[in-house]
Amino acid sequence: MTDACVIELPERLDITCVEVLHVELEDALASGKPVHLEASRVMKLDTAAIQVLEAFYNEASKLHMKVDWLRPSNTVEEVFDFLDLRPKVGLNPKVQEQTDD
Repeated sequence: MTDACVIELPERLDITCVEVLHVELEDALASGKPVHLEASRVMKLDTAAIQVLEAFYNEASKLHMKVDWLRPSNTVEEVFDFLDLRPKVGLNPKVQEQTDD
């Protein structure tokens, strides 16, 4: 199994933490390892954090690094769905449940 950098995103993913988040993401890029964004605790997400995550994913893509989201919270899912930014941060499309009619 390949080692990965796991970054645990905080409950408040906003401007108050983007500097620390940016450093963590830069360190992950420098490692060259796949990155796992653990996002189950995120209850608040603002524009500053979204911009940092988008820039990170863009750079990771250029470096052909794998980025996975682990257990994104409903907040994360809803914000990126609303803004139609899932592909820009590497968040997989939400699987729609099929119903048999």
